[in-house]
Amino acid sequence: MPRSSYYAPVGNPVRLERQPTQSMEFEFLYTGDQFEQTREIRSTILTRIIVADIFAVVYSLFIGPVSYFFLIMMAIGYLLLWSVEAANAKEFSAAVRLGMVWLSAIVIAIIGFHATWLMLLLLAILLGVQTYVVGLHWIYRCTTSPLRRDVAARLRKEWRGYSRYISFVPFVAALVTLFFGKYWLFPALLLGFCAIQLTLSLNIRSSIRAVFGAFSSWCAYNAENMRVPGLLQSPAGSAVSRQMRIVGDAFAFALLCMSLTVATVEAPPASTLVFMVLPGLSFTFLPFLLQAPLIDGAIRQHRKLREETQWKSIVTEMRESTNAVIRDSYFIGNVASDGSPFMVNRSVFNEPAHFLGSTGAGKTSKGLAPWVEQTIGFGDCSLIVIDLKADTLETLATMVAAEEKLRQETGKRLPLKLFSSQNRFPIHGFNPLSSDAWDKFTLFERTDILCGSLGLIYGSDYGEGYYSSANAMTCFETLKCYPHIRTFRELAERCHYVMTHPGKFDLLPNTAKNADHLYAQLRRLADYEQLLVTNDGRYLNEVINDSINLSDVFQRPQMLYLHLSTSLGMGSAPALARLFTYLLLTAAGTTERRCRVYLVVDEFQRMVADNLEYIMQMARSMDVGLVLANQSMTDLHTRRSDMISIVETNCRFRQWFDVPAEEDRRRLTSVAGETVELMTNRSTSYGTQGSTESIGTTEVILPRLNINEILQIGDDPDLSIVRLTRGAGYAQFGGMPTVVRSSFHISKEEYERRKAFRWPKLESGMFIPADVPLAPTSKSIPQGPKVIREVDGIDVSEATPKQPNISDLFTGLDDAEKANKKRKRRPE
Repeated sequence: MPRSSYYAPVGNPVRLERQPTQSMEFEFLYTGDQFEQTREIRSTILTRIIVADIFAVVYSLFIGPVSYFFLIMMAIGYLLLWSVEAANAKEFSAAVRLGMVWLSAIVIAIIGFHATWLMLLLLAILLGVQTYVVGLHWIYRCTTSPLRRDVAARLRKEWRGYSRYISFVPFVAALVTLFFGKYWLFPALLLGFCAIQLTLSLNIRSSIRAVFGAFSSWCAYNAENMRVPGLLQSPAGSAVSRQMRIVGDAFAFALLCMSLTVATVEAPPASTLVFMVLPGLSFTFLPFLLQAPLIDGAIRQHRKLREETQWKSIVTEMRESTNAVIRDSYFIGNVASDGSPFMVNRSVFNEPAHFLGSTGAGKTSKGLAPWVEQTIGFGDCSLIVIDLKADTLETLATMVAAEEKLRQETGKRLPLKLFSSQNRFPIHGFNPLSSDAWDKFTLFERTDILCGSLGLIYGSDYGEGYYSSANAMTCFETLKCYPHIRTFRELAERCHYVMTHPGKFDLLPNTAKNADHLYAQLRRLADYEQLLVTNDGRYLNEVINDSINLSDVFQRPQMLYLHLSTSLGMGSAPALARLFTYLLLTAAGTTERRCRVYLVVDEFQRMVADNLEYIMQMARSMDVGLVLANQSMTDLHTRRSDMISIVETNCRFRQWFDVPAEEDRRRLTSVAGETVELMTNRSTSYGTQGSTESIGTTEVILPRLNINEILQIGDDPDLSIVRLTRGAGYAQFGGMPTVVRSSFHISKEEYERRKAFRWPKLESGMFIPADVPLAPTSKSIPQGPKVIREVDGIDVSEATPKQPNISDLFTGLDDAEKANKKRKRRPE
């Protein structure tokens, strides 16, 4: 027998027992209604009402009061049948109410032969109450989120008052009928008022469609009776309760109508002219037709407000909510199966998160951009974005727009600092070797930071470990002998001197010879004027003072944007990204952390190295929220290493906007879990007396998400798959992937504006690297400290000789090479 966990709902595997006890304060429209299901429910209800009408007409025309006892027994039997259905659906309150209405109708029908006015008043009361309840259901259905709660409350108050007035129309019609003593006036007045209401509508055809839509919503809205926080529950009760109400009340209405007809007309055949031909259907549609302008106007207003109301209204209400859990959560979208909100607590993003999607799938516009806006909207944290794609400035435009909104709404200001690997953009300086945090590191820590960020740690195997050690020892020796280095240009020059003169330092010749990758990386960084900001007379004091300080991001909220285009700098951009990431994480350990920092790396696979696991684990321990984005998990599988398992293990949140790779689809299918489905078995056997067909059902365990569903989700631009390995707040889905519907959070015009965003202009504290005058070339390498060597067990101290210029070094190498060639020509 399958375990109970296999019976979790496929569409929304929410664990209600782990949800917060506070009310959500949001009411989203249920979206799980299927067209076929709605049509089936609607047809069933209309069929039952028509059966009641046929019986009422036949009874009025041919039977009359002779079989009155049969009428009562039939009504009681129908009541018992519906009570059993209500009990099966656990709708006991609906069954009790239905029983009270029917018993009252039967009693009044018996008494009605002597008091017809009582039956007429009961008809008016039934119709008036149904009119108000129907209107109430439609009013709430048309005022759900993302409509703001204050606007929804105002509209509900106005429309509820209108519906309340309309509900008195049947009672007024009954009073007029009793005053004139003509019972045919009651249906005539009601039909006339309905005609007037349709005439008052802007479009009669549109009003009729709206009325039919309201009837369908009454019958089938939330037919599964999903009671998930944030989902609108109809004020008229569950779907089963509403279905029983409309059928039961229609039957009671028909019972009273035929009793009134028989009691007021001596010739039963003439009853078709005296009262209603089909009283049950009349009761079903009259409440909707009586308030046709309200139904049509409400749905029009609903569509208009939903088009005008942006995603930002939901987020704004979340920040203003009295519910602390909602106030501290991100809005990701709505669960596709039922429309309930998918809200993820901020604590989830304290651990690494991952957004995936191919080009054009919406990874940035529907994933990163809304997340960035909400993060800035909190106003209490620092956000750093490393853009390794950098084909457009859409993310930068999002940061600027979010900061402007925060400043307008709260008065808070988050300073923005910019950095780019391109020398034509105005940027802020960033010199890690001149920062306060750099001086706090030991020599070994500085060596590990440089080698790790520059991708010089290849592994721990025999060959890989040898070359890694060569890079590390050469870097360490350079930093030890020249502790006052302040730029990468100086570091590259000193490193070259150490490599070409290993005998003067504690380096073996082969060690220095095999560290050429170290020098190549340092020489690449030395060409970036962006990294050379120091007090050498070439920069203004404002530029030096406003340079990027990674320790400061933990002290006060701010924003940093690093524009590192890998298409223009395939070798240097990843190195800069790794360097920045390493320095940020190490700075977190040397400073007091007053605010949380979130680091976003777009197209992070371009900076992936063997130390990715170390970066992710260190970010979590240093209170740095790491948000990664790339196209596919297969991008993390290279010839040298496979980072897929590392990302899967360390990321708590993951969102797929499409799954283009076959390997990724299989992996997602395996982590989605399994469920129980009913499989229908059909068999046909043939014998002497003909064929016999048998049908049976069997429970089968199948994957919750199959390949076809994943392909269909990826094809839908609004759908994505979200998985939380551990739930938090209202996002409690048992670690299972959930399909989420996410729309654009901004208009198309705003999206185009952001996509065409230009780099900000030059401001105070910024500089253009291309405009900085070249630094003078150093004529000589400064003399290093004393070097202690050990010769035959005796320590001999000697000062390092004067070091020549780099150009002289190359000249010396050329002379030595010429001498070797001459020796080769000399005959032995």
